[in-house]
Amino acid sequence: MGSILKWMDPQNWIGGIIPDSCTYVLVPIGSTVRIRDFSTAVAKKLLNMGYIYIQGWGKLHVMGPDSFGIKNVSSTFINNGTVVIENSFYGLVNQNSSFENQNKLNIFGIDSIGIFNNNLSTFSNVGTTLANILPNKAIVNSQSTIFNYGQLILKVKSGDIGMENDNGQVFSFPNSIIEIKDCSYIGFLNKNNSSFYNNGYLYFQQCTNSDFQNTSGSLLSINGIIDITK
Repeated sequence: MGSILKWMDPQNWIGGIIPDSCTYVLVPIGSTVRIRDFSTAVAKKLLNMGYIYIQGWGKLHVMGPDSFGIKNVSSTFINNGTVVIENSFYGLVNQNSSFENQNKLNIFGIDSIGIFNNNLSTFSNVGTTLANILPNKAIVNSQSTIFNYGQLILKVKSGDIGMENDNGQVFSFPNSIIEIKDCSYIGFLNKNNSSFYNNGYLYFQQCTNSDFQNTSGSLLSINGIIDITK
């Protein structure tokens, strides 16, 4: 990966200034950036084309407002600390990239899609991901893969779909949780030859129209628990 650049070192940024809440941050191809323990990094939005690693007590707060909060393009992002994304059209966009959440990912105040995992990307959740009070869709997984080992909490207040799996694959492993709340249309939509393997706990709460829809050609494998509360 080459040399590791510290986010909080001003010498690693153009102009010698550490990014603030008004900064559009670009991590270019071939660069590796680390946010260390007990450091809090901020940005208006972040385009990652390299490699970002957040240590266990590190934090990244992407404040917006903009077209996206974090966009990964052919890149890798590993979060062992805390990532907060707010006030953007899209929250987290993964495009031919890998995003791994080992600890805390919190997304709120998004106008469209909380997590858009697309174009042969991988989103792995080992910790806790909270997509809270979104008006449209909490997660869209398009031609990509989601691995859930931890807890996914998707709250789509007055929104239409909690998770849309579109020609993708979702694996929820034993002892994992997917919790979908307050969808006005569909809690989980599995469509266009998608696959969903649930070996964990799938919980629907107050999804007013339909909790789960599995369209023709899609695969649904349930070896875990489904709990529906109206």
